Order: sequence, then C-alpha cells, then structure tokens
Amino acid sequence: MKYNLIKVKTTIISSLVLAGLSLSGCQVGSFTQKTIHTVAQTQTQLIALKDLFSEQTMESVSLSPDGEWIAFLQPHNGANNIHLVRKGGDLSDAKPITNLTDSVDNFVWSHHTNEIIFSKDHEGNENKQIFTLQFNPNNLKNSIIITNLTNKEDVNYILAKQLHDNSNKLAVFANLLQSDTYSLYQLDTKTHTMTLIDPNELKFSKAILNRAGEIMVGVVLNNDSSMTLYKKEEQSWQQVLRTQPGEQVEVIGYNEPKHTAVLSGSIQGRDKQELIELDLGTNILHTLHRDPLNNSDLYHVILQDDGQPLIAAYYDSRLRNYPLTESAASILSRITSHF
Repeated sequence: MKYNLIKVKTTIISSLVLAGLSLSGCQVGSFTQKTIHTVAQTQTQLIALKDLFSEQTMESVSLSPDGEWIAFLQPHNGANNIHLVRKGGDLSDAKPITNLTDSVDNFVWSHHTNEIIFSKDHEGNENKQIFTLQFNPNNLKNSIIITNLTNKEDVNYILAKQLHDNSNKLAVFANLLQSDTYSLYQLDTKTHTMTLIDPNELKFSKAILNRAGEIMVGVVLNNDSSMTLYKKEEQSWQQVLRTQPGEQVEVIGYNEPKHTAVLSGSIQGRDKQELIELDLGTNILHTLHRDPLNNSDLYHVILQDDGQPLIAAYYDSRLRNYPLTESAASILSRITSHF
C-alpha cells in the first residue's frame, strides 16, 4: 500500500540524514541507528531503492550503526520476522534471522555490534517481552543467539531506550506494580534484573527521557479528553499546561543541552499539529515549524541525538520534507536526488 511505502521511505531518509550529519562531525548516538556511510556522501546506494519502495510487505526498515546491514520486518513462517541483507545487496539476498510464530512487534539496533533488541508477545496476549538477538556476520544461518530478558508473561514491557553511558542497561516501562500503570525501570541485560526508577504515579500515557534514562516530561490523558503536560523540576512534578478537551499534544524529544522539550501539538489556537519547542525553564512555547501549505498535521520529525530537530515532514498526497538546519538541508538535497 502507498501509506506503507511512505513509512519505508520516511525511515530510510531519517537514517540517511542522520548518518550524513554524523559523518560531517555532528554528535549522533549509535542507538538512533544512523552512523552509516550514506547515499548522501558516497553517491552509491545501500540497496536498490526501487526494490525497497516496491516491496509492500516490508516494515520498519533500519540501518545498522556500522552501516553493514539493513534489517526489516517481513512475513516468514506465518508471522512478521526480522530479516537482514548486507549493504549493497538485493532484497532477494535477505535472510530471516528469526523464525518465530509470534510476530516481532518492533526492534532496534543495539549499541553492541551485531546485536538487535526486539519485542514480541506470546500467542497474541498483547504482553510484549524483550529479547536480544546476536549474530555472527560470517555465519548468519548457524550463529543466531536469542535471549529472553523478561520472563513474566502477564506483564507488558515497553522498551524506551538503551542508556548512552551504560549500554548493558535498558530503560523499560512495565506494568509490574499495577496492570493499568507503566512504571519506569532499568533492565540489566546481563543479569536480567529490573530496578524501579519511577513509579509513574501521575500515570503518564507518554513520556520522554534524558540520557540517564530519567523521565523529564510526561503527558496525562484526562477524563474529559483534555491532556496535561508535566515537567520534572527539583525532583517534583510541575504542571506546564492543560489543553482544551479534544486538543492534542505529544512529547517527541528532549534537548538536554538547551533544557527544552520538542512537542507536536494542535494547542493554544493551532488548528493543525505543529512542531513546537517548550522552554522548560520558562514554560514558554513557540512554534518551530508548521506546514507551509497549511494542508496537513505534522507527520514525522527527524531529531539529532541531542534532541535538536533537523527535518519536519508532512504527508498529504505525497511526503514533503522541510529541513530546519543548513547541514540537514544540504544532505537532504543530495539524498532526495536519488528518489
């Protein structure tokens, strides 16, 4: 379907832009899966892009931090499984590296070389468990090691991020304490132990974390369909704003150096979802970008690892990308010349 192809294209462009910025000297963490040799810089394709965009069963196309592999989800054995293909290969060369009967819900490349972190439920029970998958690039068929990091099938685990300063720790939300509340934990990938970080007493429906894996901004959905945005200040929660019923606000990222939050929202008189920056020191909101055609809500945002917005995208009859920095503009121009 066309919408699925747009999602594939969005993922690839995001990866390539961030890769180009990384190779140009900007700081991009490996967990964002973007440190690769790009079309933008080498003028060579990682894979035949026409094949990627004509393959409608692919999902979650992702490039490895070392630039050697493309991973994606595709049906195999009656379920969505992770497939790998080497840089420069054809899609016909892709191999499934999982052989699961329960579909993989999502995955990310790990900080550790040749390792993927993924989640799936069991027989549709909607309680996702978290796994690591390690592979030997020289012997894909016989080298796969899958490790279950979580073991309570009545608990739903949601991977938030891999910590920048300790790659053996994962920030994970889980409903261990109460079935309707997702508390924040640190999961040790070596010992499989869970340490409670934040009980989420306000019942955030969405939250963003800092580099240390702590919640900085969260959103609560209220009974009247309004939303309340909170920030952490001196170890306590402070209300920043409450929307009108039906208005939407979503937390997208946290810029630690600037102490600002990146939001998407149709709030305070905005009739469409716009890219908004919140100064967490002053609580002042200002629009970073809105659709120049005034046709669409904000569809997708590419963030640098430090939370700096690079590109805002909108989708109506086609995908439209708008660079927000000069370096992003330069790289995006070279990438899109290949599509």
